[in-house]
Amino acid sequence: MFDRQKMQNWIEEEFVKVRSPNDPMLQLIRADSLASSAWDVRGSGFADTVKPEAWPVFRERLHQSEAAAAKAVAQGWSNFAVVRVIDRVALGLGRHDGHGSNQRDALVCRPEQRVEGDAGARQRGGVVAAELAQRGA
Repeated sequence: MFDRQKMQNWIEEEFVKVRSPNDPMLQLIRADSLASSAWDVRGSGFADTVKPEAWPVFRERLHQSEAAAAKAVAQGWSNFAVVRVIDRVALGLGRHDGHGSNQRDALVCRPEQRVEGDAGARQRGGVVAAELAQRGA
């Protein structure tokens, strides 16, 4: 069986040999790995097929992934890879609004670039970004 955590540990060890351990790319790699690991634990089936003991592990890894993504963004990293991670986290935590725009925009877009889905989207986006920045700090 594939051991994602063992692979992640090896990637981090090799990464810091050639780049700084504070490089935002490392946080992004960590975020992506944690999100994938969360979904590995949960599985791809319907919610009623997920083992009860998998749910807490799934949610914890998604929260860890979210924190690592927020840290990468706080360090200046902003591209499609962050959007991909945040969309998977939002879907798993039930925060997906159909397009994932509110949370994604809060993380990766400047205020003037945010999608205006409804009157409160910009305000909620600012709150989400502040919460994520606190978690990532």
